[in-house]
Amino acid sequence: MHVHEGNILAMQGEAYTTELAHKIAFHLLVAVNNSGNANGEVFLDDGEELEMGKDGGNWSLVKFPSKLLGDEVKIKSEVVNGKFAVGQKWIIEKMSQYSLDVWTLSLISITAT
Repeated sequence: MHVHEGNILAMQGEAYTTELAHKIAFHLLVAVNNSGNANGEVFLDDGEELEMGKDGGNWSLVKFPSKLLGDEVKIKSEVVNGKFAVGQKWIIEKMSQYSLDVWTLSLISITAT
């Protein structure tokens, strides 16, 4: 697998159904660029609705912006339509960094709208 610098990928183990996939924790793969920055997002839904991102629907969009502060890469989690994700109890179990330089990763805040 090739990951371009500056990206954050939300990864999850395999499952046979959407229902089972919702029970598997996420792993963030952070491939920072030369400036120590990376961004990513993941769209989560119930696997049932036909229209993506419908107002009040069973979905959440999680954005992961990050920036280098000192020798730490600070990652934020910004959740759009967070009510659905909170009800599912999705968690980030692990974060891994891939870069030529070594920085400390930390999840600094979670905001929901």
